[in-house]
Amino acid sequence: MGDTAWAVTTRTLLYAPRLWMFCLSLLSDCAISLICRRHPRSFPLWPCLVCYASAWPVLLLSSRPLSNTAESILFSIALWAVLTLDSAAPTLALFKCFAAGVLAGAGMFCRPTFAFFSCLLPFYVLHVCGFSVFTWKLHLTWTNVRRVVQWAATAAVGVAAACFCFVAGDSYFFAGYGKLFEWPPVLTPLNFARYNANASNLAQHGLHPRYTHALVNLPLMFGPAALAVASAVASWLWSAKSRSAAMTVERLALCACVASGLALLSFVPHQEPRFLAPLAMPLALAAAPAFARAGALRRTSWIALAVAPALYFGLLHQAGIVPAIAHVDAAQNALQQLLPDAHTDVIFFHTYMPPRHLFVAGAATGNRTSFQQSATATAIAPVTFDSQMNTAPHVIEMSNHTAAELRERVEASTSAGACIYVVVPATLAEHVEYAFLLGGCSAHVEAEFLHLTNEDPPTDWHTLFALLRLRVYSVLCNRVTPS
Repeated sequence: MGDTAWAVTTRTLLYAPRLWMFCLSLLSDCAISLICRRHPRSFPLWPCLVCYASAWPVLLLSSRPLSNTAESILFSIALWAVLTLDSAAPTLALFKCFAAGVLAGAGMFCRPTFAFFSCLLPFYVLHVCGFSVFTWKLHLTWTNVRRVVQWAATAAVGVAAACFCFVAGDSYFFAGYGKLFEWPPVLTPLNFARYNANASNLAQHGLHPRYTHALVNLPLMFGPAALAVASAVASWLWSAKSRSAAMTVERLALCACVASGLALLSFVPHQEPRFLAPLAMPLALAAAPAFARAGALRRTSWIALAVAPALYFGLLHQAGIVPAIAHVDAAQNALQQLLPDAHTDVIFFHTYMPPRHLFVAGAATGNRTSFQQSATATAIAPVTFDSQMNTAPHVIEMSNHTAAELRERVEASTSAGACIYVVVPATLAEHVEYAFLLGGCSAHVEAEFLHLTNEDPPTDWHTLFALLRLRVYSVLCNRVTPS
């Protein structure tokens, strides 16, 4: 790549997808604006936008290339299509039903949990058609029945069209090129369900109590908005007067989406906070009236409580991984200029899984970064290198291993003639350096980056700032066999 007009760097691979996702996330803001214009009594425009924009999952996750972000965007557009339905504009209503069907199909293939959040939206469609389960008013006329059938059929066509396109694309890509119409097809949602139905698969990612989403993740993700919506729903259920005055049908529909998504996701034992990302928009819209009624002090506190986690998770938590990758990648590129056949082992010790696509070294020759989740100390996998892959970094993840196991891994890499980098939090540096010393290895700190890991937090508050670091070690082992 050195002779080209421009070169792909780690920063390019990091920020280009984020910029693209940020542009796509603006569709959610447009959807909120259109919903507020359609229902100004239920959703005041500026409070809705402020509630949505101040939520830290929106500030952070909306610019991340995650499937949860794509699911959130699709769900927000689907909410626009459903909540702005108008029986007085039949042609536009049919278009929105078709769009909602396409979005439902696309959402299911993005993440099948899309159905958890949207499964109660058809009840709002019935309300628009005159069959309201929210107010228990049924207007059984031939016109209303025909409208329900037309809208349902149109949405079904949209779902079928989207599913056909995604099944064809997945089959073409995963089953092998040229096998588009061979049986059986690749059904991604079914594979997703099969994987998550196996408890042993979920155990590899961590098992949580069933109440984690409701009592931990929801307050962590949305804080004041979740509390405001819970309070509004409790008041609506308790008081018949507020039931008729404060809670509109549109807000009830959004609360139903929150309840269904939260309840159904709670049945799955693996519960990460990001799984609740699609609830950002319905919670912001449902909580906006409470925000509009709040005083200046409560609004300031609301925004502060919502933005503070963005600073923590965006600037501090696991913040050193990407700079460490950029540093190692630059060192590998420099090494290739001197030794074209050199190969590198990069060991990430007690960090989150590194984004291996950010390693650019070796890309000029068409090589790809290899990846390995290291075995335990009793069964250290031998390190082998393909002559066609020797310029690409070999990434090894050791997130739940001991310092002794790390030393064995380093020794195995040394015997294969690899250049070794170890990325480790500063809170574990003393144990790691002692393990290297016992193994006859010398370790040099090449770089340090701001970093905090909740799994290995600092315990000595007198040296707090010195421990909020992620260190990159260059390790050399010279084992001398005794005579």
